[in-house]
Amino acid sequence: MGIPLAFAAATCSICGEPLNARGNCVACLLRTALDESVMEANSDASFVFGDFEIMRHEDGSVCELGRGAMGVTYLARDNVLRRKVALKVIDVPAAARGSQAVRERFLREARAAAALRHPNVAAVFQFGASPDGSRCYYAMELVEGETLGLACGGMVRSVQSWLCKLRSKLRGH
Repeated sequence: MGIPLAFAAATCSICGEPLNARGNCVACLLRTALDESVMEANSDASFVFGDFEIMRHEDGSVCELGRGAMGVTYLARDNVLRRKVALKVIDVPAAARGSQAVRERFLREARAAAALRHPNVAAVFQFGASPDGSRCYYAMELVEGETLGLACGGMVRSVQSWLCKLRSKLRGH
């Protein structure tokens, strides 16, 4: 049984290599795995981004504030102004480093956030990229407090509790 026609002509949108039967690019998977090995070897350097350094807990683990579709946000220190900031970081896949598409998309996000002026929106301070193009980041105002998930979780629980009580009253219990 041969390779289906759909997979025979499919190529990776990043590097142009043919995709395997599962639709994966083996070349990009290998490059990513090798890059992660190099990153682990240079772990201390991977926590400094320009003037910003990702902070660590007492046990040495990084202070992660959240994760999203494009990257991870960390608690960091601005070493010039000596203040805490939130630092959003994305890893650019090795195969995409020659292309500016990922960087440009992240830059658009940073510019859109920087253009907003509202008390409920964190201010963006700076955008940057690592010298080798492997990571992009932007620093923003650190807003202390509970996460949106925790805040909404309490509200959801109280609404659920209220609905249960209402249901019981309607049933005559």
